[in-house]
Amino acid sequence: MIKNRGEVLDATDQVDLTIQFKDQNGDPINTDSFPKISIINPSGLVLLAPTSVGVTQIGVGRYSYIFTIPINGPYGIYRDDWVGYVNGFRIETMFEFAVLHTQVPAINTDGYVHLGDDPGFNYSQTATININKLIKVLKARLDSDFVDQFLEILVEGATLYALTSKALIERGREFSITDNGINFVPPTVSELMMTQSNTLLTHYWDKLKMIKASLRPNPKGIGLFSMSSGFNPAVRRLRHLRERRII
Repeated sequence: MIKNRGEVLDATDQVDLTIQFKDQNGDPINTDSFPKISIINPSGLVLLAPTSVGVTQIGVGRYSYIFTIPINGPYGIYRDDWVGYVNGFRIETMFEFAVLHTQVPAINTDGYVHLGDDPGFNYSQTATININKLIKVLKARLDSDFVDQFLEILVEGATLYALTSKALIERGREFSITDNGINFVPPTVSELMMTQSNTLLTHYWDKLKMIKASLRPNPKGIGLFSMSSGFNPAVRRLRHLRERRII
């Protein structure tokens, strides 16, 4: 199995080292000839001298080289140095890939994420159960229309709290400046902002109370009269007559 930079690489793995050449406008462009690649191991030894043998072109200005990691390593950061010429100008680029004996996935230095890539480790049964629970909760929240229903009040609350935070920032800037007998007192903008936010927050909190009251379930029992009437026989009789009442 050929892997890419950024995947979990171990000894004897094959890694696809790719490079994309572009012109000054950022458009892909072919080099004058096949570029040369050299590979240096973590110890600084040159594993592959500059060569274009084995380099293949897979797209416009995009070249690839399949490298087999030595069985004896060593582990660490490998570097692949590419040199190519575009319109007679020398272009040199260096990439890095990590060879590690670990279950933790390496950092993606290639810049590409591929579907179905092996993360490099397996979840336990307990972790899998917890992940399934998390996915179910997330699906329930995404399918809910709570955000759409209360979008206005959520935006209003965020705006008011941002206004309050801005007032605190402005408070730190309001201090008297004295220079050679000249005093300058900045206008108290924070006081105006704080007064405005407090006034609007009062109405905002009232709206929240009404929304919470509308979402609160009714008490279980005989009905709403059970809280005040107790075991009044007339109320109990009315409970059974409600289904047959005309109005």
